[in-house]
Amino acid sequence: MEPYRFSNVAPAGQRLQRWGGWFVEERFPDLMPWSAPKGSGQQYLVFGGVGNGGYSVLRRGVVECLVCHARFVHDLRWPDEAWWQWPIRGRLLWAWDRDHALQIRDYVSATHRPARGLHGPLGRIPSEFLAAKVRESVVKAIDRSLLIHGLD
Repeated sequence: MEPYRFSNVAPAGQRLQRWGGWFVEERFPDLMPWSAPKGSGQQYLVFGGVGNGGYSVLRRGVVECLVCHARFVHDLRWPDEAWWQWPIRGRLLWAWDRDHALQIRDYVSATHRPARGLHGPLGRIPSEFLAAKVRESVVKAIDRSLLIHGLD
């Protein structure tokens, strides 16, 4: 799980770290307290890569043992270690976490979609998963995994 939540608006009543124009919520302050990336004169997020001065989202995270609930810091390898994976027509669709899975499901199921942009959680969905002919397969696969894990 990503150890930080970034927002450009501070939620009321929360103590957050400030990083340029971002408010940073530490989700696991005991394991991974926030510290700005080295050379981060420019405050930006990099999804799925390594940035020069920015923060690389979802590269290091926290995993939790399903048996004892112990939490550990872990260097993440995507998509191999993605909990949320769906083989669809010979290709692998995956999500970073439950919220991302829900975002993908909602975006794919929409018949009129807003532009997804090149960056952010929806920017990297391969176009073959967005075609109308696979829409039902994608939504069913995601819904099935959410139901199996009792999360929706």
